[in-house]
Amino acid sequence: MARGSKRSGETIRYRMTAVGWVVIAFAGLVCIAAVNMSAGLLFWLFGALVGSIVASAFMGKRMLSAVKVSRDMPSRAWQHQVVHVGYTLRNVRRRGACLGLNVEEVAPIGIECASGYCVHLPAATAFRSGGRFTAHRRGRIKLQAIRLGTIFPMGLLDMQVVSAIEGQLVVWPARGKLRNNILQFGAVNTSRSAPSRVRGGQDEFFGLRDYRNEDSPRWIHWRRSAQKGELVVREMVHPLPEMLWVVVDTYIDEVENISDTERERLIRFAATLVDAAISKSFLTGMVLSVGGRIVVFPPSDARDQQRILLDALADIDANCSHRLEEVVTHLTCKQIANSRLVIVNMSAKPLGADVTKPLDRCCRNVTVVNSGNCSQFFHDVAVSPREAPCR
Repeated sequence: MARGSKRSGETIRYRMTAVGWVVIAFAGLVCIAAVNMSAGLLFWLFGALVGSIVASAFMGKRMLSAVKVSRDMPSRAWQHQVVHVGYTLRNVRRRGACLGLNVEEVAPIGIECASGYCVHLPAATAFRSGGRFTAHRRGRIKLQAIRLGTIFPMGLLDMQVVSAIEGQLVVWPARGKLRNNILQFGAVNTSRSAPSRVRGGQDEFFGLRDYRNEDSPRWIHWRRSAQKGELVVREMVHPLPEMLWVVVDTYIDEVENISDTERERLIRFAATLVDAAISKSFLTGMVLSVGGRIVVFPPSDARDQQRILLDALADIDANCSHRLEEVVTHLTCKQIANSRLVIVNMSAKPLGADVTKPLDRCCRNVTVVNSGNCSQFFHDVAVSPREAPCR
């Protein structure tokens, strides 16, 4: 979770509201009439109008200086997904409540709106105000500051203080739905012909053999042991997890390149494929050009593998130096042996045999997905999202 807190020493800014300008104009007229008519009652009225503005400024400054702000939001989210953000307002004063507080992000790029509101914050208490927004753009959103404001008590002044609270939200490419069971084909390998100690019902029966001293009594096949007259044990095998390599072509060709819409759709397909493969216990690896260099992410079953791969897809930028043919050369035959390989080709033209044939000889199968056949494998459900209300 990304968090931050307000630092002391911020400058409170005052801005006159529309009601405030009306009060000032009316006070000016009262002042002119009081001077011309020498009416004491008008002077009292003029002083009351000016005093209301001064009192609003004093009370607003007192409330804003007493409130500490912190932000609480997820560090990662899917594109077009509603993201909930929480703002904790804490009144550090022992006396005096704060009223009519509103809090919002200051000009975050990639976020349409994120704000919260607190009606009443008693002394020495905290209040959590929630808001939500929709992140429509993949990538990293930099959060730099939070604006706390109030127009209490009379709505004459809009008083605000900006707190420099940094944060970051990584927006992953939107998830769609896979078609044609792209992850269902291929044979299943086994790891070893010995009883597996892994629980969970994933082991498969392999055969029977004579009992050894180091074997667990739980492996003994009692019925066959009684028939044979000596102990025999069951041999079990545990299937190896499937291995998947995803090669993402990020090269931008000014002549043959596809449109930005199709490019983003293919990136969303790659993110959906990675997420689905990891959820099905695939050992998933990826290779792509990002940040001006070619990066290889070896297959792994680590808990943060999904975060690492999706972060890389979120960071995809304009690649004008590394073509797909160069990216593929960073995969060795030993790395992709007995694995499935999916190539996400950003070019409108098909891959040549000089690229696919060496890969066919090493891995189990190769699938090339481009703008022409992407619809056969992927249903993009996040093309036209509905905007979440700003709260």
